[in-house]
Amino acid sequence: SDEIRISTQLLAAAVRRAQTMAIAGQTVPYCQGGTNDKKVCAGGTDAECGGGTCVRDVPRGYGIRLTTVAPLSRNSVLFADIDGDRAYDAGEELRTDNVTPGLLVSVTSLNPVASNVLDIVFEPPKPRVWFNNSNSVPIATVTLTHSATGKTKTVTINLISGQINAD
Repeated sequence: SDEIRISTQLLAAAVRRAQTMAIAGQTVPYCQGGTNDKKVCAGGTDAECGGGTCVRDVPRGYGIRLTTVAPLSRNSVLFADIDGDRAYDAGEELRTDNVTPGLLVSVTSLNPVASNVLDIVFEPPKPRVWFNNSNSVPIATVTLTHSATGKTKTVTINLISGQINAD
């Protein structure tokens, strides 16, 4: 099925986007101080920061959050790791993308996994790679499954080389 093949490529592209943003040292607007401290201020205005200041700077990392919990298992969340905890936090989201062009493919398995979630974080400038705030697992594996055919495909991310493969 084309849907599972395309889904695998979409997911790999989303992970590569986070990796590229870290390598490039791309800046993002986020709040310093105020009620929205360390959260993205997408409009770039101080008013979004509840008494703080909206600054534009390179975050501590860029990441992708994936989950096996439906319906979010059809999405990937690109985030700026502003606080440097190597995990997605509310307010750090930059964009959400579908990992499938349809409704039949979803993320069904993550390794490593913690509470049904995998956060893949790239820390600039090299970038260093973290899977769920750990660098002890050498390869992360994301399995996509087509619900009608049962066909599966995987995307792997290598901790050391940063290589992203869509199989």
